[in-house]
Amino acid sequence: NHALHGFWGNRAMTVKTEQANENGAVLSLVYDYEGDYEGYPFPFNAEIFFYLCSGFEMRFRVENTGDASMPFGCGWHPYFRLGQEPADNLELKLPSTITLELDDRKIPTGKTGKLDGFDTRQIIGKTDLDTAFVLENQPGRAVTELYSKTKQNGLRVWQETGIDKYNYLQVYTPYTRKS
Repeated sequence: NHALHGFWGNRAMTVKTEQANENGAVLSLVYDYEGDYEGYPFPFNAEIFFYLCSGFEMRFRVENTGDASMPFGCGWHPYFRLGQEPADNLELKLPSTITLELDDRKIPTGKTGKLDGFDTRQIIGKTDLDTAFVLENQPGRAVTELYSKTKQNGLRVWQETGIDKYNYLQVYTPYTRKS
């Protein structure tokens, strides 16, 4: 009874730019939405930029092309693995332990809670996460870390935070425990 993942995910985008050389790669995709879906009558133009060089970076640009104010939310949820190691064996460090409280339909209630642990690197173990974290007191960059003691390697993912930035983090452990 809600559009948790919106309607855009299954719409075709057009390649605008693609470049690759020995130093890295850039890809940009565009989507022009006319406002023709009854549940979201707000036209917009969007562009997603992917940069791959010494790391991976992704940026979004969305422009309201209609006459009315446009409600809009944007997010990205990749699934990360460190080799074949199951998530249970990995260590996780989160930039915040403040959580959004959700009702039984996974809609925020407006209240916050706290998840103990993971403010320093902790083994994920059997912890089940499908949790939204609040990053509002961290202007600049919020960093999430995933680390394998076995492989002695890890992954750091950052997101810009602050006014008009990404002030929430969703962390999910799928039932397969592979990512």
